[in-house]
Amino acid sequence: MKGRALALLIIACAGGATAHPHTKHAKARAREEAEATATAHATATANAAEKVTLGNYTAERSATATFTAEETGTAKFAAEAEAKAKATAEKKKKAKHEAKERAKHEAVRKAKAKAEKGAEQEAEKNAQEEARRTAEKRAREKAHAEAYNAGLRAVRVMAQREAKRQAAAVERAREQARDWRVECIAGSLGAALLSAVATMVALRTCGLRAVGDGAGPADPGYAAMPPDEAA
Repeated sequence: MKGRALALLIIACAGGATAHPHTKHAKARAREEAEATATAHATATANAAEKVTLGNYTAERSATATFTAEETGTAKFAAEAEAKAKATAEKKKKAKHEAKERAKHEAVRKAKAKAEKGAEQEAEKNAQEEARRTAEKRAREKAHAEAYNAGLRAVRVMAQREAKRQAAAVERAREQARDWRVECIAGSLGAALLSAVATMVALRTCGLRAVGDGAGPADPGYAAMPPDEAA
C-alpha cells in the first residue's frame, strides 16, 4: 500500500514537470490531491496497521483470555475432579469403614448368637443330665422302696409264721401242761388215795390190836375205824 502511494506521487511530480505553465494551478491541485490521497492512504495504511496490531492484540488478548478461560476451566475441572476424587475416596473410606463396622457387628452378632446357642445347648444338656439323674434317683428310690416293702412283706410273713409257730408251740405247751397237770393231779389223787387206804388199813390194824374183840365205841381205836368195820 505504501509503495503504490509513492508511485502515484512520483508520477504526479513527473507529469507536473512536463506540463504547460497554465496548468500549474491544476498540477498544484493535483499534487495536493495526490498528497492528500497519499496522506489518506498512509493514514489508512497506518490505521489498517493499527487495526491489525489492535486485532492482533485483541486476538492475543482473546487467545490469552481463551487460554486463561481454558486454564481456569481446566483448573476448575481439575479442582472439581480433585474434589470428586476426594469425595469418592471419602465415600470409599466411609463405605470401607461402614463395611468394617458391619462386619464387626455381624461378627459380634454371630459370636453372641453362637454363645447364646451354645448356652442354650449347654442348658439343654444340663437339663437332660439333670432329668437323667433325677430319673435314676427316682428309679433307685423306687427300687429301694420296693425292696424295703418286699423286705417288710417278708418280715411280716416270717413274723406271721413265727407267731403261728410260737402259738402252736404255746398251744402244745398248754396241752402238755394240761396233760401234765392232769397226770400230776391224777397221780397226786392216786397217791393220796393209796396213802389214805394204807392209813386206814394201818389204823384198822392198829385199832384191832389195841382193843381186841371187846372194844367199844368209847375206845379210841374203835372210834377211828369205819362204822361198818366197827359194827
